[in-house]
Amino acid sequence: MVKYILKRLALLIFTLFLVITATFFLMQIMPGTPFNNPKLTPQMIAQLNKAYGLDLPLWQQYLHYLVNAFRGDFGTSFQYQNQSVSMLIGQRLPISAQLGAQALVVGVIAGLLMGAASARNKNNKIDGLLGVVSTLGISVPSFILGIIFLYLFGFKWPLFPVSGW
Repeated sequence: MVKYILKRLALLIFTLFLVITATFFLMQIMPGTPFNNPKLTPQMIAQLNKAYGLDLPLWQQYLHYLVNAFRGDFGTSFQYQNQSVSMLIGQRLPISAQLGAQALVVGVIAGLLMGAASARNKNNKIDGLLGVVSTLGISVPSFILGIIFLYLFGFKWPLFPVSGW
């Protein structure tokens, strides 16, 4: 059991490394810079590049990014002045975790109820309908289902708030 856990932890670290590396290099090959504001002069852009370390060679930027990411330091936000990315994530993480937990509870309850109803009505029209619904639920991307549910339960039948927390 310990061997399995260690193997999974090693795989987790390797996967994190791959995701961090892919994120860094994908951001590097994207066109433009974080400072595409036409109001900025070339001198101001040079100062910002120096302040954020974007004037360093690519390998040094990657090394700084990698070390800081494993320490949990994601730097300063380009969009929100003088705010660390870790702080911004920390502010939004509890809301995301609560939404995820609520979705998990609803999904488990709905899955259990649908599974029980399907088992009770084996090879019946209800079983076939629930099979189609569950297959669609797995097959259709969650962002499409989210938009459909938002329309139905937020606008068409206003059961839930559409925005705000």
